[in-house]
Amino acid sequence: VTANANILGGYLAICCVPLLVAGALRTQARLGRLSYWLLVAAACLLIFLTRSRAATLALGMSIAFLSLYDPRIGRSIKIFIVGVVALLTALFVIQSSTKYLD
Repeated sequence: VTANANILGGYLAICCVPLLVAGALRTQARLGRLSYWLLVAAACLLIFLTRSRAATLALGMSIAFLSLYDPRIGRSIKIFIVGVVALLTALFVIQSSTKYLD
């Protein structure tokens, strides 16, 4: 366990989430996929609870990269996913920053 929430959020965003999503996309068993997606949801929740802006940006980048990398997803859906992820990431980063509070 780390004393700094930014380190925990960065580790989850860079190391855990992409590997869990890749495992969920490659697993054939229904229970295995469900387990992976539940772990992804838990990791994303923990990232948001750390309120780490860098981890949120890394999470958004990894989701965008994984959606662009998957050949099963159509081009228009990839553009939509990247746009939504970019918008949600920007909104969360701005909301979690204390710089813009007035």
